[in-house]
Amino acid sequence: MDHQTTIAQRQQQQRQHSFPCTVTDRENQMHIEILSENVALFRRRTPLA
Repeated sequence: MDHQTTIAQRQQQQRQHSFPCTVTDRENQMHIEILSENVALFRRRTPLA
């Protein structure tokens, strides 16, 4: 099976599983900021091995 076919099938599967997005951009941005802060905190707290 060639690469192009695999990509086409994957895109088709994604379309089948898609659902209407009800999250606003503002809410999305808020969650991204919170996640970024958590990542920053985690990195500061965890010494590099």
